[in-house]
Amino acid sequence: MKYLFFIIVSLSISGCGTFGYISSPLNKNFLSEDSSDHIYVVKQSDSLWSIAKKYDISVSDLLSSNRNIQSNTIFPGDRLLIPASSKKVSQNFWKTPFKTDSFKYTADKWIIFYGAEGEPIHAINGGKVITAGSNIPGYGNSILLEHEDKFLSFYGHLMQILVKEGDSVSKGQVIALLGKTEASSPMLRFQLRHRNKLIDPSEINFD
Repeated sequence: MKYLFFIIVSLSISGCGTFGYISSPLNKNFLSEDSSDHIYVVKQSDSLWSIAKKYDISVSDLLSSNRNIQSNTIFPGDRLLIPASSKKVSQNFWKTPFKTDSFKYTADKWIIFYGAEGEPIHAINGGKVITAGSNIPGYGNSILLEHEDKFLSFYGHLMQILVKEGDSVSKGQVIALLGKTEASSPMLRFQLRHRNKLIDPSEINFD
C-alpha cells in the first residue's frame, strides 16, 4: 500500500507489492522514528472540512499538523500532512498480544510485556504478515503485521515465529512464542502505529 511504501522509501528501505513486502533488512530507525507518512495533495473541489471528513480527523487536528496554512485557506496543489486519527484508535478493540500482569509503558511509546519463554503471543487483529524473522536489527526475531485502516503492529524479541511473510492472520491467532532474542530477559516488545504515527499505549483498548 502507498503509505507503507512511503515509510520504506523514507528510511532507505526497499520494498514493493500490495502489502509492501520487504526484500531487504529493515533499518532500526523504522521503529524509533515517529513520523506521519501520508501526504495529501489538495484538489480543486477540496475544503478543509471535506479532507478532514475523508480521513476521519477533525479540522483542528488537520490545521495543527499544517501550521503553514494561512487564514484556514487551501489551494489546489497544496500538500497537507495527514495526522493519525485518534478516533480510529479509540474505536478499535484489540486482542491483548500477551496475557500477563507484568508489563510497562515506555516514554517512547512501547509496551514491554514480561513472562516465561515459550508462552504464546497473539495477533492483536486480523491482517497480513509484512515481515517475520531477524530483519530489524536490535529487536531479535520479530514480526510486523499490517491491519485494516493503515494500522501496523510490531512484536519483538521472539523465541519462535509461527508465521511467515505474506501469511494472512486472524485476530487472536498465536503467531509466536515469547523469547529474549537481543534482549536481557524474556519479553515481548510491542508497538502499534497508525499511518506510521506511534500510538500512545494508553489509547489502545485491549479486550
